[in-house]
Amino acid sequence: MKHSPGKTKLKLILLLMTGAALNACVSVLPKTEPPAPRYTMSAVTVEPGNAIEGVLLVDDPTASQLYQSVKVALSREPNRFEFYAGVEWTDRAPELFQRAMIRSFENAKRMSDVGDHAEIGFADYTLKTDIRAFHVNTVGSPSAVLITILGKLQNNKGQTIGVREFVRREQVDADSVSGVMAGFHRALNGLQREMVNWTFEQIPATSAIDTTTNGSVSGQEGSIEEISLEAETR
Repeated sequence: MKHSPGKTKLKLILLLMTGAALNACVSVLPKTEPPAPRYTMSAVTVEPGNAIEGVLLVDDPTASQLYQSVKVALSREPNRFEFYAGVEWTDRAPELFQRAMIRSFENAKRMSDVGDHAEIGFADYTLKTDIRAFHVNTVGSPSAVLITILGKLQNNKGQTIGVREFVRREQVDADSVSGVMAGFHRALNGLQREMVNWTFEQIPATSAIDTTTNGSVSGQEGSIEEISLEAETR
């Protein structure tokens, strides 16, 4: 059966139009952006010491709404904040910090037990923290990761036996996301070691068990220390 030249030409035109339409459909599809890298906070290890008879509760950290986020904050001018695009924490920053602190205390293997409210029913000591700065600061020179956390240790009667403000600054290139996150890692590691060691120092010596002398109590009655702090203007 023969096809007329007109019909053959019409079929060819239709095929070309269909191909062009398909190409057009492919070209207008939105490009998929790569997923944003996500970072967590790791625990640290500290120098070993005497075991302590007591349970430690690491309370939920308090923080302003600015830091109650998975976003990484940046301050380019006083009292003004923005967030990095294309990078996130794996969870809200205060929760990540709390988990890292619990694991750091566990790594020390000095307390009878340590955990959060979900894990600890009764605690001999409670570590309360207030996150006051947790961002990249480019105000002035040089640019740096700035972490400021107030630590407060209380006994099981609610009495404060120690207060200290922990401040860490790590110089970074604010325009390099990988450099910024590496700066957070260094700052957090240093701050955690300071806070863990400080916490152990505040616990009365009568709670420490010297494992080298068959479990006898070492040291004298510890003194209660409270440090008064001045507000720092930044």
